[in-house]
Amino acid sequence: MIRRNITSAMFYYHEGAFFSAENVRGRVLKWEEKSLRIDNDESIRKKFSREIKRSTDIDIDPDLLELVEPRYIEYEIRPLFFYCSDDKCGWNIRFKDMNEMKNYIVKKGKLKCERCGKMLVQSGHVFACKCSNISDIKEKYCKYHKNEKMDFIRPSIYDVSKWKFKCRKCGYEEPLQMFCSSCRNRMSLKSTEGSGLTTPLSFTAPSFDEPNYSWITNYLEIDVSNDLEKLKELEKYLTNDVKSEYLKNRIKDVVEEKFKDNYEYVFERLADYASIYSNTIREDAKDFRNLGLRFSRVDGINLIKGVYGYVVNSFRMEKGTTNVVFFIQDGKYRILSNKIEDTEGILIEFDKSRILKWLKNNGVIDSIPQENINEWFIRNVLLSEGKIREWIYTLIHTISHGLLVSIQVLSGVSVDSVSELLFPEIPAVLIYTNYTTSLGHLESLFINMLEDWIEKTKDTIRECVHDPFCYLEDHACSGCLMISEVVCSDFNKYLDRRYVFDIFENKKIRGYWDDL
Repeated sequence: MIRRNITSAMFYYHEGAFFSAENVRGRVLKWEEKSLRIDNDESIRKKFSREIKRSTDIDIDPDLLELVEPRYIEYEIRPLFFYCSDDKCGWNIRFKDMNEMKNYIVKKGKLKCERCGKMLVQSGHVFACKCSNISDIKEKYCKYHKNEKMDFIRPSIYDVSKWKFKCRKCGYEEPLQMFCSSCRNRMSLKSTEGSGLTTPLSFTAPSFDEPNYSWITNYLEIDVSNDLEKLKELEKYLTNDVKSEYLKNRIKDVVEEKFKDNYEYVFERLADYASIYSNTIREDAKDFRNLGLRFSRVDGINLIKGVYGYVVNSFRMEKGTTNVVFFIQDGKYRILSNKIEDTEGILIEFDKSRILKWLKNNGVIDSIPQENINEWFIRNVLLSEGKIREWIYTLIHTISHGLLVSIQVLSGVSVDSVSELLFPEIPAVLIYTNYTTSLGHLESLFINMLEDWIEKTKDTIRECVHDPFCYLEDHACSGCLMISEVVCSDFNKYLDRRYVFDIFENKKIRGYWDDL
């Protein structure tokens, strides 16, 4: 049994995850956990239910979701495939279970090769299928010499495509491959050390008691002057709570009228942003008009970060995926959660007018919309999956990653200690610290090094050690903008450096910062 901090457990030690500890590889079996108690539990569960539906097309009743906090993690030794440390020997064994491995050790005295007596090495690879099936490498027996176990051959420790099994008697060879016992598709050989074997599915939700209705009223340009006049006339007959409830229902009615069946989702997203924007800003905003950005320092932020499942053999969550592995126990879908309270952050708002011009310059829209610009963004970004949303989301996500990668150089905060929360319909990004209570790192960055941070971000987006291939082919990679799933809010999807700078002047995309 091993003990880990909550944030580490959520992402790297979730149930089903592989890890290395104390010179052995293992896989998490289960958690010992306790319920996470929060005041607005029902509201948070509804948000997670909606996010799961958005990401996976799977409907889960919010009442079936349970927020839990891990205390201890139980694990087993995995993989159970071992091979001789002498590459010339080739002997190997796949234990059926831990008991068989223990009996082997007792019998031999050590975990050593039956053939040459050298120590055995635990495999660092398993077979994985996108249907969620994971299997250890298994021993092979020659098809011509039925009782002859084939040697495990690794001509190169780096090129797994050349790994194979070979019969010592006749030289017959078989490639190292396996087909899934569930879906019959060919499985991939994956390292237990790297990302992409089990990718956690996470969501972060602001946690607050009541949204700022005044901000929502102003943002959507809802005219409540007549309502306020009526309330003023009845002031001596009504309590403050009754007046507040009346205005809240009036605003909800207008939002429902504007956005019909989607009004609950729209109201929730606006309420989330309002809770951050209007309740936690601590400094006057700093405008960088040439960048189309506005920075504000925020403090006292309350968030719930949760991992609700994982996918196998994929670095990314694919829309409509049905092979999500949920954490189910006693009929409940557990969400491994961490409550982050009173933390600090920096809120970055994008200039809507500049984004619209950028979209028009790239032929994404034909003309600048004349309607209420805030409503236009809600309809075309929050409530749409089309090209406009993809372009805006990719732009703000790319710049957000540039800021996150460069932050560690200037602030003394490791990149895994900060995270992002995207509001593409605003559009805005919240960068916040992953620990409870403010330590002042981002405050110091905002006050003393904001310009340096911006310049470093430009360099991070402009330059990559894998250029020109990264810029022209992948558009973003681990050498520049890709970061761990602890930090990224969307599995490193929707990243494209071309949207910010036309570095090689291929004229395909006009970058958002090309005029700088």
